[in-house]
Amino acid sequence: MNRPRGNRLWLALGFGVATIFAIATAIRALGPSPTPGSPEAVASVSRTVFDRLGTQRIDEPSEVLARFLSGGVGNESALPGAGRDRVREEALEQVAALFSSRFGGEGPAAYLSEWESLGYRVVSREELDSRMDLGAYYEFVVGEPLPENAGVRDIFSAIWEAAKSVDDGSIRLTSIAANPTGIHTVFYRMNATFERTETLHNESIDETGWYGGIAQACPMWISAPTTIDERFKAGQESVLIAETGVVCGFASGGRRVLNVIQFWDPSRGRWWVFSVNANNFTTTLGGPCF
Repeated sequence: MNRPRGNRLWLALGFGVATIFAIATAIRALGPSPTPGSPEAVASVSRTVFDRLGTQRIDEPSEVLARFLSGGVGNESALPGAGRDRVREEALEQVAALFSSRFGGEGPAAYLSEWESLGYRVVSREELDSRMDLGAYYEFVVGEPLPENAGVRDIFSAIWEAAKSVDDGSIRLTSIAANPTGIHTVFYRMNATFERTETLHNESIDETGWYGGIAQACPMWISAPTTIDERFKAGQESVLIAETGVVCGFASGGRRVLNVIQFWDPSRGRWWVFSVNANNFTTTLGGPCF
């Protein structure tokens, strides 16, 4: 089994095939440096493992939660001693809720409203523009130019619907791992220089399988009221991170990993979703928007 190749958490532009650069989806991804070598070769090897593990469609939120709770957990020693079980389960419950509302909910408006009720805010169009070439991304997914005066919620709704069929359904999630080893969470402490000691790996999927040769951050329309940087500015020496990898099946027949990063906010006693990344893929776009 491969062990972590390094201990530095990297923040970089999303990596992808030529078309990704052409449409300028400059979105930051959080995770280990991409695996050297051909992304196609790495993905091909991983696909054999993903096919063996299999994926299943899940429609009921309770089934989604059960699937995540049955997944593996690594490095629980990073969790606080007091209330460790609660902190661990709340991390998994939040990721399950994210998948349920995004892929089994009532649509884009309900999705945004649900996460606003949980303390998140919907980002502004200016924020989206600062993270990526929103116009290029919209035109690629929707198939027409971004309306000049379109509101951020209308933009999200248009992308949500168009993404169901764009690129032969390559970013329309239809199922998640059937085998518990296809869902894995690792906890670790991250310091202000982004040092880390853990990556995703288990008995079925090594680090290469979880991360692959390409990583691309999924566009995020929801944002927590605080950030990892603000936790450091508040005097924390380290931030507790939960990183969950999920082998997912897509309408095109492809399988790849979606990787959810959360951070613990001790002042509020809760987890916040920081990012969702698509790993180990060779399609034009890595994953859906959140």
